[in-house]
Amino acid sequence: RSAIGEGEVRLGDMLDTTPSCYKIIDRSGGLMFMNRRGLDLIGADALPSVFGASVYDLVVPEDRDRFISFNHRVCDGETGSLVFRIEGLNGTQRWMETWAAPHQLPRGERVHVAITNDISERVTVQKQVERQQRELLQAQKLAAVGEFAAGLGHEINNPLAIIAGTAGMLLEEFESDGAPGADRVIDDLKQIEETVLRIRSIADGLKTLARDNDETPIVPERLSEILEQTRQICEPLLRKKGVRFDVDVPDDLEVTTNRVQIEQVLVNLISNALHAVENLEDPWISIQGEPARSGMVRVRVTDAGNLTDPEVVEGMFQPFFTTKEVGEGTGLGLSISRALMERLGGALKIGRAHV
Repeated sequence: RSAIGEGEVRLGDMLDTTPSCYKIIDRSGGLMFMNRRGLDLIGADALPSVFGASVYDLVVPEDRDRFISFNHRVCDGETGSLVFRIEGLNGTQRWMETWAAPHQLPRGERVHVAITNDISERVTVQKQVERQQRELLQAQKLAAVGEFAAGLGHEINNPLAIIAGTAGMLLEEFESDGAPGADRVIDDLKQIEETVLRIRSIADGLKTLARDNDETPIVPERLSEILEQTRQICEPLLRKKGVRFDVDVPDDLEVTTNRVQIEQVLVNLISNALHAVENLEDPWISIQGEPARSGMVRVRVTDAGNLTDPEVVEGMFQPFFTTKEVGEGTGLGLSISRALMERLGGALKIGRAHV
């Protein structure tokens, strides 16, 4: 008392000069005391305006249950710390870190006494570092995928050349033979040749992942024709699984892109959607295309599934991440698809259909 000059300096004045929020709350979350720093953080003018108000209302809904549980434990006699978010009276959100301990009032009630700091800037920096680390890891994985894809594309082209050559020779024989039923065989062989060319184009697209500069030419294409070709590729499997497939896109909508690579992305998205809905009572997949801002085109692939697992949402674009059983998927489809879209000047994102 002698050192601080009890007659000149009150404890409340001292607390108002501290850089931390000092607060006292009761078991129900009612605010009993808060210093000037704390009032500034929540956007309150003075203590009387918020005295007795529930601190729980300031905690964001996602963290509220944790904070309530923490407050009850402190009022029961525990000490501890907690990181949580608040939304002030002025709408400003902040990350807070609190250290709390119980204190028994003269009337016997045990309350929650805490020192709390605004750590928003620290959390922001930490998230930036974590994002950069994830991006670096992603880049390393994609580099490995690129090297793998380049070798795979080369290996695929060798057997494709044999298939294409054999189909071409058979096509010449049947076209010159004119035997009964030859027309059907000729159509099948032409489809084989077209499919081989498509697989070869996809393999060439995979090889671009190993190069820093993609020299693949892009040209204007009718989006409806791309989607129709995609539908034809996927139709047999969709029909086998009993999945309804709808396409809604304006006939005159054009997009400047690499057709084969876009079809590769769409086929992969439809394949993933099929995996998500094949066991539902009413399985369906839908594709909508529409003009977007800045001359872009937005294509949405939606399905009857309901993805809610945040870990799956967070990791689904990472190479080798998959939710399929062993042997059913490599986890490369979405990461390759995103890389292809970015090389084409676009983006691949996940969202909810009703947004």
